[in-house]
Amino acid sequence: FVALISNTILVLEGPPGRGKTAISKAIYNYLNIVDENLKRINFSPSTILEDVFSRTIPKIDGEKVSTEKKEQGLLSILKKSENSTKYYNQGLILDEINLASDILLEYLYSYLNSIFNQEDYISPDGDKYENIGNIGVIATMNDAKLSNSRTSLSISFLNRCHFLKLPDYSINEIELLAEEIIRKSNNRLSNGDTFLRVIKCFKISQEISKKYSETGGNTFREILKLGQFIDKCDEIPIDYLLELIFSRNIPASEIEKFKSETGLNSISNSLNELKLKIENKHLCFDNFVKYKLINPENYEIKTQFTIPQKDALMKIMIGLLAERPILLSGDIGTGKTFIVEQLANLIGAKLKIIQFNSETTSLDIIGKLELTIDNKKIDELKKSIKLFRDKLIAKKYPKITEFIVESEFLDISKIQNFLNKEEVNFLNGKEKEDLDLQFEYNQIKEKINKLSGIKKTHFNFNLSALIKAMENGEWILLDDINFAPQEIEGLMPLLEEEPTLTIYENDPVLFFTKDKTKIKNNEADFEIHQIHPDFRLFISTSKDTNISSAIKSRCLCIQIQPFKEAKDYAELIANNLKYSDIA
Repeated sequence: FVALISNTILVLEGPPGRGKTAISKAIYNYLNIVDENLKRINFSPSTILEDVFSRTIPKIDGEKVSTEKKEQGLLSILKKSENSTKYYNQGLILDEINLASDILLEYLYSYLNSIFNQEDYISPDGDKYENIGNIGVIATMNDAKLSNSRTSLSISFLNRCHFLKLPDYSINEIELLAEEIIRKSNNRLSNGDTFLRVIKCFKISQEISKKYSETGGNTFREILKLGQFIDKCDEIPIDYLLELIFSRNIPASEIEKFKSETGLNSISNSLNELKLKIENKHLCFDNFVKYKLINPENYEIKTQFTIPQKDALMKIMIGLLAERPILLSGDIGTGKTFIVEQLANLIGAKLKIIQFNSETTSLDIIGKLELTIDNKKIDELKKSIKLFRDKLIAKKYPKITEFIVESEFLDISKIQNFLNKEEVNFLNGKEKEDLDLQFEYNQIKEKINKLSGIKKTHFNFNLSALIKAMENGEWILLDDINFAPQEIEGLMPLLEEEPTLTIYENDPVLFFTKDKTKIKNNEADFEIHQIHPDFRLFISTSKDTNISSAIKSRCLCIQIQPFKEAKDYAELIANNLKYSDIA
C-alpha cells in the first residue's frame, strides 16, 4: 500500500507458483476494485503495442473502406479513471513485466509517468487523454537470481519501482496454507494422517527439487494442482497423485529416493499387469483409471503399448480427468504425438494439431483478420444460378450444357462471359416463360455486379484450430513448441486453474471462459463464449529447457522416457507386428 500511495509500481518478485498474481488480486480486492475495473496483462516476448494500447480494425461499408480504433487494456482503464480523483477505483496487474520488449517498456514508462503524475497522456497513436485519476499498478516478475529479470528493465524504469521480494515460506506457513488449500478438497484429505502425509511429501519434494530446479523447487501451485486432481479423480489412489504432482521438478534419477523417503506406493511397478480396455463406454486401465468415451463405439483395441507408453498414457488420462493442460516432453522419436493420436482415436475425440516451426507466430495460434469474400452473397448467387439453370432446362435452351459446365465451379468470369454472349437471346422473347427467364437473368447479373470489386469482400477474423477446438469440444496439440517457445506465453491465462482467453484482434473482443456465470455478464464490447467441457489442450516439446518455468508450473508435465534396453525395442516391434499380415 505504501508503494501505491507513493505513486510507484509495486513489483512482486519471486519464483513461479509463489502467489504473486494471487497477492496482487487480494490487494485490489481489499481496495474494493472489482473485476470490471481491473485489467490483467500477461507480457511475453511477442507482446506488441497493439496488444496493450490500441488496435486499428479495418471495416468495409459498401464501397467505402474505413478503420475503427479499439482501445485495449491500458487505454481502456485510463479512460475509466476520470472519476477516480480521490480513491483508487481502477487497477493494473502487469504479469511477467520483464518479458516485455525494450520498445514496449519505453512506451509503458511514458504511460506510467502520466498516471503517477496525473498529467495528460499522449498515446502511441497521438490521442490525448485528460483528467487522469488514481490507478494502482502492480507488476510481477520471476526471482532475479533465477532469470536476471531486473537487468531487462532500464534504470529510469527501475527508479519508478518499489520491489518486494517474496521470501520463502516458513514451515508453519507451509502447513497453514496447505491446510487451507486441501480443506477445500473432498473428504479424502480430511483425515489427519492423510493431511500430514501430504505435507511430508510436499516438504521432501521441495528439498530434493531445490537442488535441481531453476525455479527453486516445488511451490504452492503443486498444492493447488493436487487439490484439483483429487477433486476430479475420485478413484485414483492418493499415493499415485502425490507422486505424479510432486515429482515434477525431481529428475528421474532421484524419483526412487523421493518415493523411499515418503513411503509412497507407486502404481508404476505393476504397469505390466494393467490391461487397457474399453468397458461400459469407458477407456480403462483395469479399474484404476476410467475415462468416458466421447464417441462410444465398441471396437477392439489393436494398438499395443510398451511399458513406458503405458506409463505416459495413464498419466495423460489422469490429466484429462483433472481437465488440466498436458505438457509432453521427450527426445525426438519417443512417440509423443503418436500417444496423443492413439488416445484421441480410442476415446473418440477429434484431434487437431498446430505444428510449430521457427516462423510460427501468435496469428497461427489464435487466428488472424483477413479480407474474405462475403459468403452470404455467394450463397444467394448460387441459388439464383440454380433457379436460372432449371428454367433453361425446362425451356430446352440449346446451349444449356455449356451453361452447366461454366457454372459448375462458380467461375464468375466464365458465367459473366456466357451471359453477355447470350444476352440478345435471353432478352428478345415476349412470352411469359421468356419474361420469367429475363427476370432471373437480370437477378444473376445484379448479384454478380454486387460481388465485383470491393463490394464482394469484407474483413473477417478467421479463428485458428485452437479457438475452434475450444468452441467445439475438440482436442488440440501444439506440437514442437520448442521451435517458437515465446509464442506460447500469450496463452498463459488458458493454462490457469480457471482458464480464460481474450482475443482483442476480433471486433467485438472475444472472451472465452469455463465459468458459466460469466456468460450472462456480457459487456457491450465483449462477446463471451464458454469453453466446451470436452476441450483438452496438449503441448509437446523435444527440448524442455527453453520452455519457461511459468508454463511448466501450470501444466501436468509428463516426460516420455526413451528406450534404454534391447527388450524395449523388441517389445515395440512385437506389439506392432501382432495385428499385421506378417504375424
